[in-house]
Amino acid sequence: MDKARHSRVFVAIVALGMALLGLSACSTTAPDAAPAGDVPSSTPTDDLAWQQEQLQEKADELWNTVERQFPDVARPEAEFIDWSTAPALGGSEELRGCLNETSASEFSIEEREVAHYVCFVQYPVKPEYSTDDADTKP
Repeated sequence: MDKARHSRVFVAIVALGMALLGLSACSTTAPDAAPAGDVPSSTPTDDLAWQQEQLQEKADELWNTVERQFPDVARPEAEFIDWSTAPALGGSEELRGCLNETSASEFSIEEREVAHYVCFVQYPVKPEYSTDDADTKP
């Protein structure tokens, strides 16, 4: 595969990751409309549990994208390292470094897709409540 095609695939992966991460900020449900389990309480422990749930949902969405392209690929272990700024805003230095390291032409498309999944899981954008929900947060 030529370098131009590799570049287009990489841009598509990054764009997809940015879109999924960007949607996370827009997809909060008003607390009165959500089931009780979806609304975090005001305690730090519950906020952490809510963030972890949001991170898992985003990781699952990202993995589903990879798995649709490569159904036989095994999902790698990936653990949170640090928060990143939104990729649309340039992402954190760590996220950019991770993506750059895994974009080398010696990797197959499948290897790059899996590696990029790991990068986005390791350096996610911190889920936050929308400002519309700030006054109604329990």
